[in-house]
Amino acid sequence: MSFSLVFLLVVTAAKGPAPSLACWPSTKRVERSYPDGSLEEWCKESDGMRTGPFQAKYSNGKLLSEGKYSSGRKDGLWRYFWNNGVKWREEEWGFGELKSSWVNPIVYTLSREELAALGAVSDAAPVPKAKVEKKPK
Repeated sequence: MSFSLVFLLVVTAAKGPAPSLACWPSTKRVERSYPDGSLEEWCKESDGMRTGPFQAKYSNGKLLSEGKYSSGRKDGLWRYFWNNGVKWREEEWGFGELKSSWVNPIVYTLSREELAALGAVSDAAPVPKAKVEKKPK
């Protein structure tokens, strides 16, 4: 007598990343999804003021940015990532006021096209060309 086990795997594919933000007990979780599959999540108080953690994710599920709000203003450490997961920027906020920031030095070596491919800039808007005026001789 032989037994064979058959496993049935059911996979459901949802467009975009799964929500993962945990809000404080006195707040409500809000989610905004975009046509490209990206997602933003934040917490708000009953008056609509953003308070608590915030996250934005690329359509591939990787973290785009994270931080927290206090009474509707950025507060504490905010981190920003490229769509490959590499951190490219950090900001320290004090109740809505930017205190300090750090930018990954590799940013300065990449072209606009490379930055767009990483999700750091929108490739929809062209870079304005600088006008060079020639002085008359």
